[in-house]
Amino acid sequence: MTQKTFGMIELSAMSKEELIVLVQRLQEAAVQQDRDFQALAETSGNRAAKAEETPEKINERALKIREICHKEIGKQMKWQPSCKQGSTKWSYQCVVPSTDVFNKVFKVEEGAKPWKQKKISTTEFQQLFGHISKSVGVDFIAFVM
Repeated sequence: MTQKTFGMIELSAMSKEELIVLVQRLQEAAVQQDRDFQALAETSGNRAAKAEETPEKINERALKIREICHKEIGKQMKWQPSCKQGSTKWSYQCVVPSTDVFNKVFKVEEGAKPWKQKKISTTEFQQLFGHISKSVGVDFIAFVM
């Protein structure tokens, strides 16, 4: 098959066999292009992520995540009868951009055993995220020990 520009006239003049070969070549080229793009994205993404991971950037991100958590947890707080006994339970989930930032947010020492979920005491929580309280009607609710 010779090199042609593929307009409507040239395609309509091709035989079925030529069209099948052309479609196969186009599919192979598309698959190869996807592989090349993924490889490029992975390598450039890794380089960019490593370049951005300076201690200052990690500290900045950790502070921002702490502020967001503080705000979002405050939004969840509402009066419940179990508040009188101090037994109200809640949970909060957040996405952290990297392990280094996560370790900085929760003050995890390097080399410590990793964990997926962890319960922390009120004291630890307040040391990490500060005192959180919310106005409810004429009173406030807050975390207590």
